[in-house]
Amino acid sequence: SPEALWAMGRIGGIAVSPDGKQIAYTVAYYSVPENKSNREVFVMNADGSNNQQITHTVGQENEVSWIKEGSKLAFLSHESGSNQIWEMNPDGSERKQLTRYEGDIEGFSFSPDGKKLLLFHR
Repeated sequence: SPEALWAMGRIGGIAVSPDGKQIAYTVAYYSVPENKSNREVFVMNADGSNNQQITHTVGQENEVSWIKEGSKLAFLSHESGSNQIWEMNPDGSERKQLTRYEGDIEGFSFSPDGKKLLLFHR
């Protein structure tokens, strides 16, 4: 049934750690009765083991990427009321909002040295 298909998570936003040992990705879950979705971040080892959901929020996390030589994950979250860039440890701890841009950020990219940030917004 369509409801059963919507109940399955949809994988997106895949990012491989700089050392190639871990993969971060997002999974979107949809609720047909509520007509809304929720997207969470997961991390697993590259061999498929130790798959863990590291966010547990009502909002949306997406555009996950590895930063600071793989010691942190950057991602977009709507937790503060608009899409902003956040960071956290690969285990989901120490969440911190990095931007306070007026309006929604739609995408981003850090320079290889991590000193510059390119934002996409509407």
